[in-house]
Amino acid sequence: MRTLPAMLSLLAAALLAACAERAPQPAPPAQASGAPRIVALSPAVAVTLRDLGLADRIVGRHAWDLVLDRSLPVCGDQSGINYESLLAARPTHVILEWGARDLPARLVDLADANGWSVRTVRLLSLADIRAFAADAADEFAPGDPRAAEVVSSLDRIADGVDRIGAGRVLLLLSASPSAALGPGSYHHEILVLLGGAPALAQGQPYISLNAEDVLRLAPDGIVLIAPRSPGAPDAGEPTWDEIAARLGRLAELPIPAVERRRVAVIDDPLALIPSTAAVAFAERLRAILDAWNEPRP
Repeated sequence: MRTLPAMLSLLAAALLAACAERAPQPAPPAQASGAPRIVALSPAVAVTLRDLGLADRIVGRHAWDLVLDRSLPVCGDQSGINYESLLAARPTHVILEWGARDLPARLVDLADANGWSVRTVRLLSLADIRAFAADAADEFAPGDPRAAEVVSSLDRIADGVDRIGAGRVLLLLSASPSAALGPGSYHHEILVLLGGAPALAQGQPYISLNAEDVLRLAPDGIVLIAPRSPGAPDAGEPTWDEIAARLGRLAELPIPAVERRRVAVIDDPLALIPSTAAVAFAERLRAILDAWNEPRP
């Protein structure tokens, strides 16, 4: 097995690119005087701010955004910033995921000249997601019960019970080529918090596998995380034939998950976005584990 440090980001980017809108858009209408005007230069930041009830405070978006109004101006993406659109949006706050790179010098200069608050966030672990949600709620929605409930819902993910009876679960990111989510990913964290037993107890957040690796792991259950396209309707529970088609060669392996047909699909479009969407992912995973859970002898 070899690690794929950027697997999740690449797959999420491929999905998001399908609905990218990169051309500058007209600036949004002016908001109430003194209200924050936020440019969310991260799809994950936008999801979290929307869930906190702050969508009306966002005046600019990321090119691969999934949830905001399409009329909002696109102000950039990971490859660069559209400064014309950014200036037209007249932000008070710019929030972005920029990794370990230095912020663009022009962004820093414009922020200094215009009095913008520029913040970079790291959204990899569940703790990262919770910290950003709590900070944003405190800064932009103090005392708002809706925002407080969203933060509390992240805390309640940890209210897990023993679900070891579901067996060893493999969180599969892709079947062909095979890749899984391991320790260090927030998906793995949620599985453990829910009382489940990960098939990959060691390793990196994103791990490439071959059929022999999966055969050796012999998972009791497989959860395939395969987000559907944004805007596509929920097709409901897939049939076993549909699941087998997605698994490809893995569906032919003599492993407990296949033999007992314990393979589930999570296709929420936001299932790979490190944000407050983790709550919906946890709810779906909890239901899967509960259906598989059996009392231990």
